[in-house]
Amino acid sequence: MLPPTLQHEVEKALGQPAEQIRQINGGSIHQALRADTPKGAFFVKYSLGKAAAALLQSEEAGLKALRGQSPLHVPEVVSAFYGEGFSFLALPFLEEKVPTAQDWEQLGAGLAELHRRTNPQFGFTADNHIGRLPQPNAPVAGTSWAAFYQDRRLRPQVNLAIRSGLLWPGADSSFERFYQQLPSLFPEEPPALIHGDLWSGNVLLPASAPPSLIDPSVSYSHREMDLGMARLFGGFSPRFFEAYQAHYPLQPGYQERVPYAQLYYLLAHVNLFGRSYTQQVKDIIAAF
Repeated sequence: MLPPTLQHEVEKALGQPAEQIRQINGGSIHQALRADTPKGAFFVKYSLGKAAAALLQSEEAGLKALRGQSPLHVPEVVSAFYGEGFSFLALPFLEEKVPTAQDWEQLGAGLAELHRRTNPQFGFTADNHIGRLPQPNAPVAGTSWAAFYQDRRLRPQVNLAIRSGLLWPGADSSFERFYQQLPSLFPEEPPALIHGDLWSGNVLLPASAPPSLIDPSVSYSHREMDLGMARLFGGFSPRFFEAYQAHYPLQPGYQERVPYAQLYYLLAHVNLFGRSYTQQVKDIIAAF
């Protein structure tokens, strides 16, 4: 049952009464509504409780950062509400379609152009989240991706997983050996603006707009992070990867580096969903 105060605040935020509000799939963290109004349909992502506000504020900031720089479509945040009992974001509702080869090519080319938006340092203007987990974004000394990846991505996830008993005995030593090799694993590149959580569920191929990015975890990072995540769970056409490579070729040895880019996301999944992802993590660093 939808709390009446939530419906009232949604209608107030949209500036018009809703002809119909109904529950739709919102993912594993938040809930979602479709609000049909005289001026069109809106997607309303909401969560109950005070803790939800920080997650949705991170998402709003990420959407605005991408919208200001992305050649791909990024939905406008029409309205946002952050309260004690619930918080929500309201976006235009996008009807999806069966994607064509051209859609996938446009997505790959657009992501390549997004990654050309660079910054002097790795990180972002504020910390945000990967799923429900904090994602620290403060720059590290120097301009080394290896140092940023170690200290702001891998180490916080590894430490959390060890404290929670989700990794294997001796995992801390395994990762220390891996950290020592990090500078030689990734080619140095300028910090690129990335989506940061680019699985297929965070890409929309709508009927009324170009390929669209949603639910980001933005930062200036190594661009191979987005491509590693895109390969982790599937759902992307080969045309997507081919178009990306044609517009912004990756440096030699990319295929061998994919697991290292995926390591952060797998560790986050260990911390979010449990031991079912632990073996994949162990397999990646077994050689170190």
